Parts: sequence; structure tokens; C-alpha cells
Amino acid sequence: MYHPPSPTRDSAALLLDALVWILSDSDRARRLLALTGLEPHDLRMRAGEPATLIAVGRFLADHERDLVACAAALDSAPSALVVATQTLSGGIGASEIGHGQTGAGEWTGGDSA
Repeated sequence: MYHPPSPTRDSAALLLDALVWILSDSDRARRLLALTGLEPHDLRMRAGEPATLIAVGRFLADHERDLVACAAALDSAPSALVVATQTLSGGIGASEIGHGQTGAGEWTGGDSA
């Protein structure tokens, strides 16, 4: 079934590409896991979920050097990654994705709720 492009779908796709870029470097990947509290299994299971993608966007926004490098690798502007994060986070409260950190704290227990 055809789904026309939408800002939310485009934002998710951009941030999913950003996640792939982050995971292409083991040091960055370890830092993402450490700062978000995600476990590798959680990340695999929830890679496309909005809360995970928002955590990815916030992770990049908190590390300007990575934000700029990721944007360049994706042939995008750093501001596009920031806007994508803001677009996806429109319906999710800070308490659901962790306040003052890049992560999705509710996943650290490993349950699927």
C-alpha cells in the first residue's frame, strides 16, 4: 500500500540512517549505549521506534562534532537532524525518553513495556 511522504516518516527515516551511521563506529556505538542505557538487544528490537530515534537525535545533538559528521555522511544539514528529532518528539513527553539525558530510561530494565 502506498503511503505518501510525511514529515514524521521522513524524520524517522533520517534518524534511522543516523543510527546506522552511529553504529558503524564501535566507539560511537558504545557511547550511545552507555548514554542511553539501552542494551544491544533493546536497540535491535526497538531501532525504528520513535523513542529510540529521538534518543539517537538527542545523542547527536549533545555531541556537535558527531552531529556535523553524521549530517555530512548523510548528505544532510545538521539542522535537519535536529528538526527530525523535534518532529518525532512532538507526541512523546520528556518523562518517556528521559529528561536531561539522551536516552530512553524506561528500557533499562529490559522489559518490553
